[in-house]
Amino acid sequence: MNIVREIQSKLVLYMTPEEVVITDRGMMEPLRAFDIKPDTHEVVNEVDAPEFFVGGLLSYDGVWAVADQVRYDEAFAAVLLRYKQSKLDALAAFRYQKEIGGVLFNGMTVPTDRQSQSMLTGAYNAMQIDPTRIINWKTNMGYLQLDAATITMLSSVVANHIQSCFTREMELAAAIEIDVNTDITTGWPS
Repeated sequence: MNIVREIQSKLVLYMTPEEVVITDRGMMEPLRAFDIKPDTHEVVNEVDAPEFFVGGLLSYDGVWAVADQVRYDEAFAAVLLRYKQSKLDALAAFRYQKEIGGVLFNGMTVPTDRQSQSMLTGAYNAMQIDPTRIINWKTNMGYLQLDAATITMLSSVVANHIQSCFTREMELAAAIEIDVNTDITTGWPS
């Protein structure tokens, strides 16, 4: 990495992999900054980047040092919070895909998308009103006729699948609070 720093304080303002050009008119490349001049600022090339860089809060004189710990911690906390939220958003999306991915029941894949869940709830409720009713149900293998016992078992399997997905999301969300690098793809119900 290439850095632009103040000559006197060694405070680093910019870090970039691109070539930096400072002239008497200011910094011209990779971006323009007219207050950066060769008599007050310098470019240091091929510097190892710190784990977390915030311009104006770190100095570099062969080693990185935090110039303003309070502001650095605030900046780090803000970035961490945004990263954590994006990880939780990704987790929710991943859970949703697992939730609607279907479940195996008596050798057939039963859809578990929200519409199928709703239809199954309706069939289960209809069975509560009339337990002798036969429900015609379409699957990936064709039509089936389901009695009250089968609808109850299927409802239980689907409900357990959905609940397992939300439980796993809850577990992983708690893990993300401790470690934002938690792998969100493992441990899900099949």
